[in-house]
Amino acid sequence: MSAGAVVSFAMECYERGIIKAEELEGLELNFSNGQSLVKILEMIGERRGIGNLLAEGSKRAAESWVLQN
Repeated sequence: MSAGAVVSFAMECYERGIIKAEELEGLELNFSNGQSLVKILEMIGERRGIGNLLAEGSKRAAESWVLQN
């Protein structure tokens, strides 16, 4: 359940331009892109790239992105 929430949060952030495709290893993390959904879940499970931050949850990711901007 938490993984779904954090991926949904990341997709919303991607669609709003808060996170870029470069941060996602080129993934286009749109709600309609099922392949990217699987890849971002793999990144979270492996704690690879942005998946490391997303593995900490939506709150930590949001705090990190607010501090960067």
